[in-house]
Amino acid sequence: MKKAETKFKEKVQKDLKTLNNCWFVKIQQASIRGIPDILMCLCGTFVAIELKRAEDAPRNKLQEWTLHAISHANGMSFICTPENWEETFMIFEHMDEEGTEESFELDRSH
Repeated sequence: MKKAETKFKEKVQKDLKTLNNCWFVKIQQASIRGIPDILMCLCGTFVAIELKRAEDAPRNKLQEWTLHAISHANGMSFICTPENWEETFMIFEHMDEEGTEESFELDRSH
């Protein structure tokens, strides 16, 4: 039986595959420390997604710094959990439909 965390990661990837103007890659955990779990280009916007199993899951300082640096460079960064995924994915769907993030007011500071 799959762990809840594995099921969540699979759901996220399945949902992202439905977006028309999207490219993404799932980063392997054994790669460079601090790099978010998913790197994505959505309608020309760089997006970083850190997946956590729950809202109260510990957050690594290096991951936090990396997400902040991405946002500071005008990319978008998100910490996603099963609890907030549907809301976050709605942002991605809206961007995909509009073709840009300009028409959607966002707080880029995760």
